[in-house]
Amino acid sequence: MRIALAQMNTRLGDFEGTVAKMVAETERARALGCDLTIFPMPVLTGYDLGILADTEPFMQDVASALEAFSTRAATPALVPFSTALGGSPTTEVGFIREGEMVPLRMTAFIKSMMSQGLLLGEEPKASFALGDLEFAVCTSYASLQSFAAGSLNADVVVYLPFDPFETDDESTALAPSLSDGAFVRTATNANSWLVAVGAVGGWDDVVYTGGSFVLTPWGELAACAPSFEEHLLVADIDVLMEGPLPERVEAPPYRRKSFIWDALSLAMRDFVDKQDAQGVALCLTGDLLSSALAVLASDALGPRRVTAFIPPFLEPGALADAREVASRLGVDVLDFGAVEAAGLARVLSRGFAGRPSEAPFAPDPAILSGAFLLKVKREGALIPLTSADKTALALGQDTDGFSSASYAPFRDVYRSDLVSILPERNLVSPVVPQGSLRRLAVPEGLGLEDLAPTDERRLSVVDAALLTHIEHGHGLRGMVEHGIGAAFAERLLARLDAAELLRRECPTGPVVSDCALVERERPVPCAWHETLAPEPSEEDPAGQAGHSANPFEGTMGLSVTLPDDMLRNLPGDVLRYLKDFASGGGFDGSGDDIWGQGLFSKN
Repeated sequence: MRIALAQMNTRLGDFEGTVAKMVAETERARALGCDLTIFPMPVLTGYDLGILADTEPFMQDVASALEAFSTRAATPALVPFSTALGGSPTTEVGFIREGEMVPLRMTAFIKSMMSQGLLLGEEPKASFALGDLEFAVCTSYASLQSFAAGSLNADVVVYLPFDPFETDDESTALAPSLSDGAFVRTATNANSWLVAVGAVGGWDDVVYTGGSFVLTPWGELAACAPSFEEHLLVADIDVLMEGPLPERVEAPPYRRKSFIWDALSLAMRDFVDKQDAQGVALCLTGDLLSSALAVLASDALGPRRVTAFIPPFLEPGALADAREVASRLGVDVLDFGAVEAAGLARVLSRGFAGRPSEAPFAPDPAILSGAFLLKVKREGALIPLTSADKTALALGQDTDGFSSASYAPFRDVYRSDLVSILPERNLVSPVVPQGSLRRLAVPEGLGLEDLAPTDERRLSVVDAALLTHIEHGHGLRGMVEHGIGAAFAERLLARLDAAELLRRECPTGPVVSDCALVERERPVPCAWHETLAPEPSEEDPAGQAGHSANPFEGTMGLSVTLPDDMLRNLPGDVLRYLKDFASGGGFDGSGDDIWGQGLFSKN
């Protein structure tokens, strides 16, 4: 059987254009002798419908688009889409053939419920037959592993990943991860052909990087689509073949730095183009961050769609480097005259309600940059960009007035990554001067001078500590246990908490990490801060003065301390239940779910 993998980039809500594009892909596939065309997960309804999932006219248009495609498709096809069942959005995969569509996941669910073969919380195993082959469809990496475990059988397993690209999870890049062994064991253990179909493009704050592939049951790569571009990949599947393949296909390598850069570039291009904007505007201040932003914008959109504002009153070296970056890139440059800029800065430097500030007037390039971005935003022709990165947002650095911008491409990228990426980008064309590469804007007031000898090392210390807290979820005590100095960790977390309100003013941007800052939000008026456990002393060797014995000692790391009077009054049955609950791991995903659905469900 010959199949076609339609690696596509579409725009949410453009149903007429999307259907026409999908129909054209099936016509190309038919001309190439294909028996089936497979489309990627976000092709029709994007990554996250948000409020649209509860909008009946929108969901009716989704149904109409599916019907229109069903009647016009030139080959049988698999089309994933989102729908709303019981008020909750869910993913579905439609198998389309001869003008009719079968919702595979719903069909599998109904069949399993009728045979009482589906456990609560278990994902229905969507499948269909075409010709002499049995196909199975998975939309998550976890469900894919059920085939690798050998509990399910199929001639061909189709993987339509819902999850977008994530920097430190190679598998989300699909084909390039094969060079490091990803998916190979899955295919061989399942003894099935593995077909992975990825989208390409940006959807709101996520990005897909393509890399669709076909893997044989013995682990050879049969076909591979490029990353970061649309492509129709055609592959032949022969279930009677035992290998090796006549022609070996080599998997492209996964290069983390270039993938981050290309993913950010693709996300920015789609963000701008899908809003029909003319281009972008940004501020160039001669440092690493603003230079990286200018280069990324030029790579994504071309220099003719980039307008750079170089604020006056920069120190001479930074001013010269900013102009050098703009010249080498060939972007349009907008300069305020010194007199005009000084007048604007005076106005912006006044205190509340226009009263003069007590502080002496000093022109601030950051104030001018924020004013420029706000002016661009109000005019509407260009999209104003901020260079704020994950490090800056975590610690409250604001060098260009990011609240005035509309898009922050680096908001989920640590500055240490940009420090390592930009010199490699310079190897393609040397557009960033060495002076700009050295202006790292290392956060101050954290005591870094005693921790590392250079700015680059100090920045690495900061980002490593932030990653320990944000991505790995360690609080103050966990950070100290992982070798981070207590005083430094306390200062870092205090700065992180203090920047919460300012951070929320940052505009949208692509999420490419395992945990974005928004996932670590805390209530703004919260006065609680974690403290370290008391140090042991001769009088209190365990450092537990004032605490009663822990009834939950040794239960999966759960530590609960209750006042003695509460423990004495706690009913025995309740205490025994809580102990059993902790010993059993709490809301375990196996066995009966006594809580059912809702707030206290196991999810």
